[in-house]
Amino acid sequence: MSEDNLLGGVLQAQVRVESLPAARQIVAVERQLDGTWRVCGNAQSGVDGLADLTILAQSTSDIYALAVDDWGQPWESDLVVAVGGLVRPTNFTGWLYRVTQSGTLPTAEPEWWNSSSMGPQPVGDAALEAERYYQPIAHGPLPIELSTGLTYRYWRVAFQSTRDAGSFKAAIAEIEFKLTGKVVGGSAFSSSDLGDGYEASVAFDGLASTSWTCASGSALPQWVGFMFDDSVDVSEVSLRAGDNAIRANRAPAAFVVECSSDGITWVERATFSEEPAWGVSESRTWMLN
Repeated sequence: MSEDNLLGGVLQAQVRVESLPAARQIVAVERQLDGTWRVCGNAQSGVDGLADLTILAQSTSDIYALAVDDWGQPWESDLVVAVGGLVRPTNFTGWLYRVTQSGTLPTAEPEWWNSSSMGPQPVGDAALEAERYYQPIAHGPLPIELSTGLTYRYWRVAFQSTRDAGSFKAAIAEIEFKLTGKVVGGSAFSSSDLGDGYEASVAFDGLASTSWTCASGSALPQWVGFMFDDSVDVSEVSLRAGDNAIRANRAPAAFVVECSSDGITWVERATFSEEPAWGVSESRTWMLN
């Protein structure tokens, strides 16, 4: 499976179940020329069944999309269940059971009923209602226009590993996202920070003497990034290590550049690993293909 030469695009999807719009998790996969498969996008449709999937794939790949139904939680004796949960019988026959009243399931598995028309039924001191399971059906290959222009508002660098063995696992003096076509403002953000003087904004202040540093004891991955006022295309990213040896050791040995339209669902733009040890205030730049 190759993740080289990936291009971006948007797949507009609509999910229908029994001809009605439905909220479902949608997954896009690409079949590369060598026959390998790779997940290239995902999104959640709303109650109107609509979703826009950000696709990151090779231009020569075939793209397929499928909506995934909830598979439910397998039956378990004396299981405590909450309203909205789904229970899957030991012998699955195409039906799941939606919890309509919280409670505890009995020790012995009940005689399951296979019709939603019966309405909620008591199971232990909970109540469950039959709900048909719909197997995923893939659609494709789908026509998607892919290009190198990937425009997103949110961009971040996620530290996967560093060379620091202490409490402060990640730090960086400067990050620069080189933009294509325009310059816009925005604000910095991070997964955590050490406090005043070490917040995300100092990674974008142009000063080698300041460093964003994650909170003490925070486990990796940690990330720091920038929310632009408008969607932008980033062609390369530059990092500068801290201004002393301790800070330099907190620069990434492996990291991922990620982007997002909403700050919630993230797309992996590029991955870099096995970076050599950083020198004090050393700068490096990577192209984003």
